[in-house]
Amino acid sequence: MYSGATVFSRLMQQLPWWRFQTFVDRDQGDYKVKTFRCAEPFRVMAFAALLGSALLHRYKKGKHLYGRR
Repeated sequence: MYSGATVFSRLMQQLPWWRFQTFVDRDQGDYKVKTFRCAEPFRVMAFAALLGSALLHRYKKGKHLYGRR
């Protein structure tokens, strides 16, 4: 089993989180929030976008190989 860092975790490490937090603070995105801060939904949406693009790529590749059904 693979025990190294995943592509998603490497991608999240490269993001400038200080800049993200600057925007959140400016727009008061975490105002009165205790548990589910703005960074968490962003990570979820980023993972879904990454997964969605990979699935879309596989779909297009499969459609090209097998033609229309």
